[in-house]
Amino acid sequence: MKILQLNKYFYQKGGAETVFFNTISTLENRGHQVIPFALKNKKNKFSEYESYFVDYPELSESNIWTKITNIPSFIYNRQAAKQLERLILDKKPDIAHIHLLFNSLSVSILPVLQKYRIPTVMTVHDYRLICPAYTLTNGKGKICELCKDRHFIHCTLNRCSNGNLTNSMLLSLENSFRSCFYEPLNYIDKFIFVSKFAQKKHIEFNPEYASKAVQLYNFTPDIPTRINKKINHRYLLYFGRLSNEKGINSLLEAIRDIPEIDLKIIGRGPLSKEIGNNYPKNVSFLGFKEGQELKEYVKNALFTIVPSEWYENNPLSIIESLSLGTPVIVNAQLQSSCKGATIGVLTVDYTGSCTTEEYALQAANAWGIGSSTGNNGVLILLVMETQQYADGDYYIATGDGFRNTTLESQASALAQTMEDDFVRQDYDDAVTTCARNVAQTIADIYGVSLSGGNTNNGSYNEPAYDDNSSGGGFGDILLGFAIIHRLDVKRFGLNATSR
Repeated sequence: MKILQLNKYFYQKGGAETVFFNTISTLENRGHQVIPFALKNKKNKFSEYESYFVDYPELSESNIWTKITNIPSFIYNRQAAKQLERLILDKKPDIAHIHLLFNSLSVSILPVLQKYRIPTVMTVHDYRLICPAYTLTNGKGKICELCKDRHFIHCTLNRCSNGNLTNSMLLSLENSFRSCFYEPLNYIDKFIFVSKFAQKKHIEFNPEYASKAVQLYNFTPDIPTRINKKINHRYLLYFGRLSNEKGINSLLEAIRDIPEIDLKIIGRGPLSKEIGNNYPKNVSFLGFKEGQELKEYVKNALFTIVPSEWYENNPLSIIESLSLGTPVIVNAQLQSSCKGATIGVLTVDYTGSCTTEEYALQAANAWGIGSSTGNNGVLILLVMETQQYADGDYYIATGDGFRNTTLESQASALAQTMEDDFVRQDYDDAVTTCARNVAQTIADIYGVSLSGGNTNNGSYNEPAYDDNSSGGGFGDILLGFAIIHRLDVKRFGLNATSR
């Protein structure tokens, strides 16, 4: 089959490009012919189809005159439509798969695909279909869903594009134009959502997505069967895009108050220069890394951390971390507000001769979850099969710092909140519900407030995140990431035996 893969960039820029290139490799390995279509750029990888690529500048790196002269193409790129039509006539693809297209390839390509009756699917990597600024945050970094009424002028009035009025006006204009004349719902056959949360959120904004929505998690193609971890130096790791919605500044503020913790930052983005010139002594800024070098940093980290302050969309940083056997901290607010308290999540196929409780306690001790002085870590363990329970089991292990607290006394009840989802094998929702409840319980113990949520006489309710809350909330970051990963128990020094 000839498969057209369309994306704004043809070089490694962010998570969407990782998915884009992983998809190409997977399809080619299965015998399909993949035909890429993207913008021309000196950073691009080699492609025999480069002559069809679109000559369009990277506006974020351009001067003001270039930005002004390219406003029409920003909204509707006629050259992109012309080049795509030429490619279709020459190569005759069977199906098209779109990744990122707005502000570059633009909606101009949609009528071309429809004209030649090419079935089209689109992977939804962010919220650009429903939010002009793509993050569902306003200019102050607060969660914002005002454009649910489809009046995209909200983006301009609230300067949702990082507080920049001009950029916000352009985004409002593009989204309004698209909504009136080239609504993607009228051109795209299926939308692939990479998390259940994102799928539900799009349907909230426009119920028409329900009939065209499918859900498929992001993936990493290479999962080793055995990992040799060398944790000679205990450090936390952030790797990914350096931008406001990713919570980098909040992470740096938190880490200043915990000097005994070393943090390494890998990535690039709008905040690269700011971070590179101003970070605490216990932080190392390593710039952009990729390939095996990046994998080594991830594999040997004590934890990776995802401090996002928006509705995170099943980020690859979580998937890649877990595939390399590295646990993930998904809430910097909890750690900074509650004296280093940390929630870890571990999923395993089996526990060997260990009981679920024994395995959880040994894993928690081996990882050293939580503050080394406060011993205030929590491990949520999900097991797919045990000697006692063929259909799996789960357990919450708490550090000694929570002895004689409501968390210790209610750990069993908190774990039980996973039961219904666990029985349905909906492990991501099981973890999300439990982790939210644990986080709220810890916050209550320390007398601090997270982004909503409450406990009520032992009955645990998921936090409700309102439009004015700060950040995306604890649970939203977790949605869609639960990966059933076979751990090599020996590398953690656990007393489990293999089947």
